[in-house]
Amino acid sequence: MTKFRNAMGALLCAALLAPLWGGEDKKDEKKEAPKKEATLIIKVPEDATLWIDGEEYTDQKEKTERTFRSTPLEPGKRYFYTVKAKWMPNNYETYTRVRRAIVEAGKTSTLDLTKIDPKVPDDIFIRFVPTPQEVVDKMMEMGKVGKDDIVYDLGCGDGRLVVTAVSKRGAKKGVGVDLDPDRLKESNDNAKAAKVTDKVEFRKQDVMKVAKLEEATVVTMYLSDGLSDQLRPILLKRLKPGSRIVSHRFLMGSWKPEKTETVTVDGEAYKIHLWTVPGTPKKEEKPVEKKPVEKKDDKKPEKKDDKKPVEKKPVEKKDDKKPENKDDKKPVEKKPVEKKPVEKKPENKDVKKPFEKKDDKKPENKDDKKPVEKKGDKKPENKDDKKPVEKKDEKKPALMVRR
Repeated sequence: MTKFRNAMGALLCAALLAPLWGGEDKKDEKKEAPKKEATLIIKVPEDATLWIDGEEYTDQKEKTERTFRSTPLEPGKRYFYTVKAKWMPNNYETYTRVRRAIVEAGKTSTLDLTKIDPKVPDDIFIRFVPTPQEVVDKMMEMGKVGKDDIVYDLGCGDGRLVVTAVSKRGAKKGVGVDLDPDRLKESNDNAKAAKVTDKVEFRKQDVMKVAKLEEATVVTMYLSDGLSDQLRPILLKRLKPGSRIVSHRFLMGSWKPEKTETVTVDGEAYKIHLWTVPGTPKKEEKPVEKKPVEKKDDKKPEKKDDKKPVEKKPVEKKDDKKPENKDDKKPVEKKPVEKKPVEKKPENKDVKKPFEKKDDKKPENKDDKKPVEKKGDKKPENKDDKKPVEKKDEKKPALMVRR
């Protein structure tokens, strides 16, 4: 019985532990899954030099489509590589293009380095080729550079366009951008010679990443067709409407110039193209000074110095009399009235006047004749000269003569 029980216990234990042993075997199988290579097909421009994770990839160097195989990788994971291509489409410009490639073990991926990605601009180095001064002057003329303009020259070289814009055309400011330190030094030397260092600035910058480009009113450049085409969306986005773009020789892809002129120097023809950024230029508005709104209940504090005292005049009443000033009042001169003494004739009682009859006439005295008075003349009346008016019908009383 005991042996039977032991045998049954052993069988049960084996049955319970069997799944665990099987699971461990499966885990070991997963860990031990074989690693596999990832395949990356890279399309590059002709004669391009290729780097993968910083190491030059020399296989299939003459081809435009190259195959890269990675080291064995663990399945189920994603890996990435940094791929760089560098090439010269001509003898004056060098392109450097960098992309990120994602691969997986056992799978094939493709990376196309022949296409431009606006989100990841290329590094383009332009070999310096000097522009004849006659061409520079024509570029300034077509761009209508004046005293109110700020001129940016992308790929300034020796700085001659910037210096000409300020010294000859009177531009307000000039900025030159280049990656070559030797060219920047030469530009600063030329600015010193022209005595315009206070109005110009030369920076070591990539033309695709120019700082403060928005302030430019005129942009000049002598780059390449490819780089000019890549600059087109940047210029249209960052420049103000009405800004002028002048390019020596090279175009900007599908954006056709509004004007093209040719200048001949020493028998060689040079083309100059002009564009204007579309849109209506905004007028510069002067900031309006906002005055604080005065509420009805608000009262301004009065300043003692600003307030003038009001002179109050005394109110004159009718009964009030102004004080007289002796000096102001002049005495009225009264002329003495001359009184003439009245002569009284002595009455003689013995003298008797003869009785005058009506028919009796008094002898006329020549001296007693009165002048003829005209109707319009009036003589002043004298109280003493008035005589009683004699009425015709009145009869004088007869004088009694005593005998």
